[in-house]
Amino acid sequence: MIVKHLHWIALALVLATGIWLRAIHVNDPHRLTPNERAYLSDAARLHDEGFAATRPLFVEYMNDPDLWAVAQPARIGYILLLDLTMTIMRATDIHAGMTLSFLASVLTLMLLAWLGVRFFNPWVSVAACALCATSLTDIWLVRGTPQDGVFGLFALLEIWIACEIMRAPRRYWLYVPFHLVGIWSILIKQSGLFVYGFCAAWLLGFLLFRERKPRVAVTLAACFVAGLLIVCVVYIYCAGDSITAWRVYMLSYISNAEAWSYNDECCFGPPTQMPYVLWLLSPVTSALALAGFASLLSPAKWIGNLTTLQRNYGGLCALMAVGFLTMFTFFSGMQVLRFITPGEGAVCLLGGVGFYCLISRASLHLSPIEFAFLLAVAVVGVMSGMVRDYRVFDKVAIEVGTPELGAIQIRSILGL
Repeated sequence: MIVKHLHWIALALVLATGIWLRAIHVNDPHRLTPNERAYLSDAARLHDEGFAATRPLFVEYMNDPDLWAVAQPARIGYILLLDLTMTIMRATDIHAGMTLSFLASVLTLMLLAWLGVRFFNPWVSVAACALCATSLTDIWLVRGTPQDGVFGLFALLEIWIACEIMRAPRRYWLYVPFHLVGIWSILIKQSGLFVYGFCAAWLLGFLLFRERKPRVAVTLAACFVAGLLIVCVVYIYCAGDSITAWRVYMLSYISNAEAWSYNDECCFGPPTQMPYVLWLLSPVTSALALAGFASLLSPAKWIGNLTTLQRNYGGLCALMAVGFLTMFTFFSGMQVLRFITPGEGAVCLLGGVGFYCLISRASLHLSPIEFAFLLAVAVVGVMSGMVRDYRVFDKVAIEVGTPELGAIQIRSILGL
């Protein structure tokens, strides 16, 4: 009976480990970044003055070049969630932001477990959660109030809903939350456009070429365009007029001298730097994710343990992971690990798929005893990777206490 339910026991242990590691680091000493201070200030103002305070925030931002070092209030979606957290906690200090970040990280871990079980199998879920449990970025994001943890959660929510649609395309009510989550992702952070866009593009191809439902696909595309218009309407309403909304949105991409100096210190580097840093931080996660990606591309006769539908689930994860990594590898001044959080959960799922496919493939050529030995070695390898990843986190976040996760900074801390 214990062996039969071993994967559920393993999943429970991995989830407990991940939640515990996040809980013990919530209150770590943390130097707030300019963005975090702005989030807290804006959300506290909304908490005290009500929703009408959004218009003064937009106007003040537009008229004060010193504020252009941060992207607020273009990220009004996150500010509203932070305001809601402050209302529930009856506090407007850093603890409200830390609580929101902690809840987002825990929910991300639990959602990752659910995605693995529902769309693949429990062993994919166990491996994916193990990789996520000790992820440097995921644990680091609970220590303060950056919006990236919440942003990553919304990206995983969008992947979940998209997979549910692929599982049952005729459940038309699912398209409503799909578009709502996509819209809110853009309001949380401007790059939410790619979260929404990647998932919509994958679904569009799925509906057209696999399901042969051109009408549903056209409706999806039309609703996507309507979703972008809704984002514009929300910005205009919050800003008070279209001119202010447009200027603030564009100014959120313009950095002042202070911001560029900050970017020079941590965000620039050659295109090979980001993949290299990700490998340094977690070689096990990187190797298994690559194995998962290769499995999705392999002919069915080579990797026969993935159904066509599961390949589509995995393909969406691959698009999200590769898409965000590519963007913030080649965009100048954007090589910061927290920028690719929308792809973090997807990478872990790919790693889980890679682990499962490799083990399943090996089982076809080994005796039961040999397979048991191989499985034990693989599990020990993943656990060793978790320990190593956490030690890297301890060095980067605790010993050095870096306030940012720029690729340059990580390489400097690791001495590489």
